[in-house]
Amino acid sequence: MPRNPESRRGIALVAVLWVVMGLSAITLSFIAETRTGTQLTHNLVDNGAARALADGAVHQAIARLLKQRTQPDAVFDGRPTRIPAKGATIEISIQDEAGKVNLNTASDALLEAVFRSAGLSLDEAKAMADKIADWRDKDNLRRLNGAESADYRAAGKDYGAKNQPFTSVEELRLVLGMTREVYARVKPSLTVYSNKRGVDLSAAPSGVLRSLFNDDEDTAIAFLEARRQADKQALNFTMQNFGVSRRFISSSPKSVFTIRSAVKTKAGAQFMREAVVRLASNRAKPFSVLVWRETWK
Repeated sequence: MPRNPESRRGIALVAVLWVVMGLSAITLSFIAETRTGTQLTHNLVDNGAARALADGAVHQAIARLLKQRTQPDAVFDGRPTRIPAKGATIEISIQDEAGKVNLNTASDALLEAVFRSAGLSLDEAKAMADKIADWRDKDNLRRLNGAESADYRAAGKDYGAKNQPFTSVEELRLVLGMTREVYARVKPSLTVYSNKRGVDLSAAPSGVLRSLFNDDEDTAIAFLEARRQADKQALNFTMQNFGVSRRFISSSPKSVFTIRSAVKTKAGAQFMREAVVRLASNRAKPFSVLVWRETWK
């Protein structure tokens, strides 16, 4: 150990400097962690606010449905609308499921029209309609271009034809021959909730209209414009003038709706809620929620 007082003071100074440096590092680390924690807290609060706004918008839409569904001019065709909100942007849409094509009840011709509109050839569309029918029917009799359990096993699947109705549109992905690309194109046009063989044109989204108008985009746009301009006395507009077969048309019971709400706060938080609700005439329980999930475009 150095005996020189100056040397001892130098060693002490170095030791103090190391201690100060260590304390500084600890302090800086604490500050960084505090800032990170504060930011995380802000993010959690902002995300929670976005979720609450989205859920609140869905409940507001349900209240609107309960009030307006019996009005003859009430049209719920999935068009998005903006709801005023402080510090956030809220977009809400309400789609009457009767405006879509029901996977369980639609005719072969209507299903073929949907898949033709998605880009399949006539033969491919007919084959897909056959496979859907074999999936949902109760028997094991294979249609000409369909698929029963033996065909699924031959294709290497560890499951067979369900031989029961579809319980969700997502189930369509399991049907033999369905591709991810085709599914993405037809999904917005399909439902399992309407219980109708046809569609209600007053609520049909653009994809369904294109299917009914033989993929004629101009006619679909013209029809949408006519629908948007229809007044209370003309809600039935002139669907016959657009050449749609009556066998493809059904009226809506206005009972099942898909509600989507998308929220973006000024701080950048985003949240999207999708709900499928069934309305009832029971005052004690005027509606039930069939689906409640987060969703993303």
